[in-house]
This record gives sequence, C-alpha cells and structure tokens, in this order.
Amino acid sequence: MLVKGFAVCVFAAGAWVAAPVQDGSAKTGAAAGRSTQEFKIDGVHSSIVFRVTHLGASAFWGRFNKISGSFKVDDAKLGESFIKIEVPADSIDTNNAGRDKHLKSQDFFAVVEYPKVTFASTKVEKTSRGYNITGDLTLRGVKKPVVATAKHIGTLKMSERFGLRSGYEAEFTFKRTDFGMKYMSKGEALGDQVKVIVAVEGVPAKK
Repeated sequence: MLVKGFAVCVFAAGAWVAAPVQDGSAKTGAAAGRSTQEFKIDGVHSSIVFRVTHLGASAFWGRFNKISGSFKVDDAKLGESFIKIEVPADSIDTNNAGRDKHLKSQDFFAVVEYPKVTFASTKVEKTSRGYNITGDLTLRGVKKPVVATAKHIGTLKMSERFGLRSGYEAEFTFKRTDFGMKYMSKGEALGDQVKVIVAVEGVPAKK
C-alpha cells in the first residue's frame, strides 16, 4: 500500500574522462577531466530516487524533489574529499497524494518532528570502478553508517553560459526498520531493504 524509502548519499555512474580540469580553468568540449575544488549541489539538476518491494510482487519507485549540499573529490587527497547532502523530508513524491501524506506521517518519515534527512561522508576511498563513500545517514533522528558505490560522470565547461560543472552518481541500500519505519515490515509486505540512487551535479562553490 504505502511505500517508503530514501537515502541520501552521493556519486556514481559512467565516467567521462579526458584532459584534467584544474579548478577554475576548465576545458571546453563534450568531455573533460576532473576538478579538485569544492562544488555546490545544483538542486535543479540533481536527483534522488528510491526503490522498495511491495507485497513481494513488484518493485516500486519514488523520489525526493529537493536536495542541497556540497562535495569535493580529490584523488590525490582523499582525506580531504567529502560529500554533504540535506533533503527536506516533505519533498517526497510517489505520484500519489494519499500515499505521500502517509509517508510524511509517524508511520514513516514523521516530517513535522524530523523535517530533514542528511548525509555526511566520513571516508572516501578510490576503487577500480570509482569510489566507496562511507558516511552517516540521519533519518527520523537516527544516525546510521552507510556505504555507497559511486562513479564520476563528468567535469567540464560546456560553455560560458553554463560554466564549470561536475557530476557523480551513487547507489546504496539500507534497512528502513533500522530508522524506526516498521509499518508493514512483518512478512515483508513492504520491503525492508531500500535501494537509493543519487545523482548530483555541482557548480563551483563561492569562496
């Protein structure tokens, strides 16, 4: 009946890699390298979607319509790399007003009491396929560690109009019951395991 799910964290998906981009001096073209500077998340061009099983028969998807935060990825200084994300819990959207109202209730996100969902990385590691990002997911006032697999999508300056952009996509799972969301959890009528995909696009953070 109702769906729940969310998760925040950042990065992942195929990489466009070419000549490296160093901070403000970006390369113009269809593909470019990376930048080690800090980026502010562009909420208009970033997305968070989640997936949960329903009655053991199907997979249901939903999303959050608002996201903010910042990130920095420097392969040479992974200890200084980070991702921070904040999502208004009441921006949840499953294309059904009644279900969205239920998801905002005490059975799920309890948005009045806990208006924000946040993620803050604690470690960024390089892998053969991209990155592993460990961080704290805070949901309904409960903080739990999660690990996301992520990849760089691209960093380039397409034109003067759009300026320098950098993007990552990430995927991870978590158990909703770990965060106090136990509605319809018995018998897995509504799946406990929630899959989350986060795609972020950033613009250079103002110094």
